[in-house]
Amino acid sequence: MAALDCGTIKQGLLSYFQQEISIDTIRDQCAITLPITTLDQRLVTIYVEKRTDDFYLVHDGGKTVSELFSLGIHLTDNKAELFSRMAKSLGIGFGDRLFQTGCKVGGLQQAIITVAQCQVLAMTDVLQQKPTLEDESMTSRVRRTLDEWKPKYINKIEPNITVKGKHDKHRFDFVSYPKPKPPHSTVAIKILAPSHSSIWQADRYGFFVLDIEKTLYAKWKKLALVTKSESWSESALKLVSQLSDETISVESGEEEQIERILPKTMTQLSKAS
Repeated sequence: MAALDCGTIKQGLLSYFQQEISIDTIRDQCAITLPITTLDQRLVTIYVEKRTDDFYLVHDGGKTVSELFSLGIHLTDNKAELFSRMAKSLGIGFGDRLFQTGCKVGGLQQAIITVAQCQVLAMTDVLQQKPTLEDESMTSRVRRTLDEWKPKYINKIEPNITVKGKHDKHRFDFVSYPKPKPPHSTVAIKILAPSHSSIWQADRYGFFVLDIEKTLYAKWKKLALVTKSESWSESALKLVSQLSDETISVESGEEEQIERILPKTMTQLSKAS
């Protein structure tokens, strides 16, 4: 039996990470996307902010809590305490809806990996989630409404569609594909759940939209569905609206409006350009 060449495996792994890791700048912060997939089929992204000459804040941008919320899993006091204990056991913290830690430049790599690890571990609730109609997730509600709306000219509606931009991979929550004839538009839906900062969430959406410009996905009609809109700033909502073909904003407790508004909006957007 041939000897196992561990050095070649190491070099191959290093090459893979070098090729797959994406680093971009958003509002003077570095957004680092790693080739690690969470249980809700997202790539892990970590954000680095420079606070002083030799001190950095590393965090998840509130994306973990935001994604859990969109799936109908809410940040209760008990869950926040669990996240805090989990983060502490790995040497970082959880607060203000963020997995976060501060470090000097020499500790950046370890901090980035640890925040990524917390993001992956926090999504294990996805495996246990059994949403009820009273506490239906926005994703589930949208899926059900789209299934009921689907007209004859729509070929299929698929969830969790990953697209490749110029710099990074991105995910639409749903994409509606029309039949070839008569001509209609493809409509892509992005659900924007609350985060620790609405303008940060809007900026990330802006990077998403700009990154897919000049790709075949740029022709898709973009529908942004903003949940818990009362917690969003006016400037954040304006930015999302400017970047989308249509925007639906829903306040807490008014989620059932989706069942009335979404079909009309989808019909309008599906019309041929």
